[in-house]
Amino acid sequence: MNRHFTTLALMLITASVACFAEEADWKNVYIKGGFASPQGDSRDMTNKSKGFTFEAGYIVTPTSWEGEVHFYVGYVKMGGDANYDSWLRGYDPNGNIVKISNAAYQALPTATQANYTILEQKFTYDMTGHTYGVDFVFPFKVCDKNITVFTGPSLHQWYMVQLNPKMPIMERNLKTGWRLGTTYRQNEHLEYSVAYTQTEWRSSSTQPFEQGANPSRPAYLSLTASYRF
Repeated sequence: MNRHFTTLALMLITASVACFAEEADWKNVYIKGGFASPQGDSRDMTNKSKGFTFEAGYIVTPTSWEGEVHFYVGYVKMGGDANYDSWLRGYDPNGNIVKISNAAYQALPTATQANYTILEQKFTYDMTGHTYGVDFVFPFKVCDKNITVFTGPSLHQWYMVQLNPKMPIMERNLKTGWRLGTTYRQNEHLEYSVAYTQTEWRSSSTQPFEQGANPSRPAYLSLTASYRF
């Protein structure tokens, strides 16, 4: 996704919030929380399958169509496997292709490290994301059950921490994303949802290739319960 789509998503979210802010009502507020399972590049980065997510949002009911619009802010945490043995692959000083553990590489003298050419690397990461988005919600019934499908754009700010060795990654620009999901409404207040969120993070031609982390398009599957006030 390019910079123009990021700008468009930000404008859509900002304009939508501004349009409906004056009609804010606590009965339209919801909170949501549950599990987040790393998928795709997120799974490659964390080397784990567990995480959690929280969200708070405001519900607007348009008059032009049967459905809802949800504006939300969220938080997702997917921790990395601290026991993962990080490694590097490339040419050693003699021109031979080698794969070496990061611990062994770091133990080499600095002058020797400088003579390595690193082509590929693999670390593990802690992933923390802040999310801002809007969902368009479409209701329908299945066997007399209240079901909705929702989808919409989002903006994500990722805070990545490389493990072994531990090192924060300072690439924290807002990135675009999109999510698609479905919700079962149990009653006036309780809902249960499953959603898939696809985002982006990094693509740098000046750094070694890293499966899932460069280029990186983090994704996660969320299973959540929400409460409407």
